[in-house]
Parts: sequence; C-alpha cells; structure tokens
Amino acid sequence: MGINKNNLRFLLLAKKNGTDFSQTAMIGRQTLNMPENHFLEVMKNESGIKITDNELKEIYSHRYAEKLLTLLGAQVINSFDYSDYEKATYTHDFNLPIADEFKNRYSVVIDGGSLEHIFNFPVAIGNCMEMVKLNGHFIGLTPANNNFGHGFYQFSPELFYRVLSPQNGYKVNSMYYYDNKFSNEWMSIEDPDKVGSRSILVNTSPVMITVLAQKIEVVKLFRATPQQSDYTVAWKEPKQMKSKGKSILSKIKNSIPITFKVWFYGKSHSKPNPKFFRKVNMTDLLKK
Repeated sequence: MGINKNNLRFLLLAKKNGTDFSQTAMIGRQTLNMPENHFLEVMKNESGIKITDNELKEIYSHRYAEKLLTLLGAQVINSFDYSDYEKATYTHDFNLPIADEFKNRYSVVIDGGSLEHIFNFPVAIGNCMEMVKLNGHFIGLTPANNNFGHGFYQFSPELFYRVLSPQNGYKVNSMYYYDNKFSNEWMSIEDPDKVGSRSILVNTSPVMITVLAQKIEVVKLFRATPQQSDYTVAWKEPKQMKSKGKSILSKIKNSIPITFKVWFYGKSHSKPNPKFFRKVNMTDLLKK
C-alpha cells in the first residue's frame, strides 16, 4: 500500500475538483511510496500549493500520508487495517461489515491498494461506500492489468462503473488508468454502458486504475446485484433474435482456427480503443 507519484497527482486533482479532505479515512495506513525527488517535483511544479522545500521535506520524512493529507485539508484522519502492524487508528477485518459508528462519517474514503487483498470484495467495497457521508467521495487507486500474483484480484473499469452507480447512491466523477507510475500521460476511461460494448485492453505493462466517485444518495447497497452492462442489454433482446444470431455466429466462430483467434484477440486489443480511452496529460489538468 502506498501513494506513488501518479497516485499523488490523482489526490491533488481530486482536491482541485472539489473533494473535501476534512474528514479522511484510509483503508490501510498509506505510505508515501516514491523517491523524495518525485514528491518534491510534483508538489513544487504541479500542485499549485505554495509551500517551502523544508516544509515538503518534513512531510516526506514522516513516511506515512497523514501530513500530506493535512496539507490537503484533513482535520480528522483515521486509518483502518486488519492488524496494528502499521499502527492504524482502528483494526478491522474488511471481510466483515463495518460498525454503524463509522457509517456516513467521512468526507472522503481512500483505498490506496487494499481492496485487491481482501477476499470478500463486495463487503469491503460496501464498507467503503457506507463510510462516506452524503456528498462525500470515494477514491480508489488499485491494480488492473498485469499485476498477476499481487493480490487476490485485478479490477476492471466495468466493475467500478457498475458498483459506484446511481442505484447504489454514487456517481463516478472520473476514472483514469496509467501504465507507467512516473509518467503524466494517462488515459481517461469511458463507461462501457454508455459506449455500448466492453472496454478491453491487452497489454504488457502493469496498469493502475484511479477512480473518483461521489455519494449522491444514502441508500441500501446492492439491492440489485451489479451485472455487466453488455449482458444486461443482450438479455433484453427478443429470444428469436438471440437464437438466430447465435446460430450464425457460432458457425462462423467454429470455422476459425483457435491459434488465429488468440492472435487476433491480442492484436486487436493491444492498443487503447479511442471509443473508451482518451489520452490526457495529468500535469496539464492540475495546472488548469
């Protein structure tokens, strides 16, 4: 768990776009997981915050993120972890529901790379969502592609768009991915439901997703189980259309050699599809 150079950029962008850090909860006690020169570079040249080098070095030397979050406006900072090995404020197993005292309490809840390590993801993400108070925000900084073996899970854009949805009292304000934790060249990610097909990327670099979502209503979570958007469309099609299309497509697909299918699939999804992914310069966004 930790805030690298690009995760720092995303926190600063969230602050710039109106996220209230006054009452902050961290899932896992986050560290500043970057070289000092990277921290100084972003804070001095991109953050827009007026602060001396000595003050920045003091924040960095703390190792943990509390002093950075205080700079972003935090007055209360609580951290939650399974054990007390990093001296989190509270110990709690996020496989289990959070206590009522923590619900609707925080202006922002930050997952900096913990949810992928928690087996019972629906409960864990539900805890985060319930901890956010009305009009507050959830920030997710989490692995996607090519992090095999890092945790239990790697997450797709579809998952967060379906979970952090209006039916669960949320809206996604922004979602990006980056495949270089130092580069300021990112990709914004469109909702597959709006585009009308799956947002697929096959690449060879570790990919991280960053999510900023706002709580717009206090509701009971997961009254309906989230479903993948292209399936919900397919299930609504007339049965005769599905059966007719399936028989034709099956004949075509069955006639294609499997080696060609594998090659073509990887080739066709190796470059970001502009329908879903749009290049952005994070430094430019911070300076606007």
